[in-house]
Amino acid sequence: MAQFTYVDAMSNQYHIGPDFLKYEPIKPALSSSGMADGGEPKQVALEATVFSDLSQWFEKLILDQSMQLASRNMGCGTVIDLRKKPSTTYFISPKSNHRTELEQMLRDLLK
Repeated sequence: MAQFTYVDAMSNQYHIGPDFLKYEPIKPALSSSGMADGGEPKQVALEATVFSDLSQWFEKLILDQSMQLASRNMGCGTVIDLRKKPSTTYFISPKSNHRTELEQMLRDLLK
């Protein structure tokens, strides 16, 4: 079961659980432009240490209120914390270095 979902600026979704990373790309039919295509879906296994590292990055994004937005804006990232019910959603500024580094880490894990 996923503990976090991250949605990037293009609406690609990354579901992160203790032992997996699942990528669900945006398809043109669902994108606002009708042209965005995030590629192919993919799922990879995660080691416990990698999940721990990712969890720490999510915590940085959740705790850094200076980089959070009140609503979803173009270019922002979205963190959905699924560890508690109800889930909590955070909109992360495009200017956040933590967001940029997390996105790169997620892309690297999917290679």
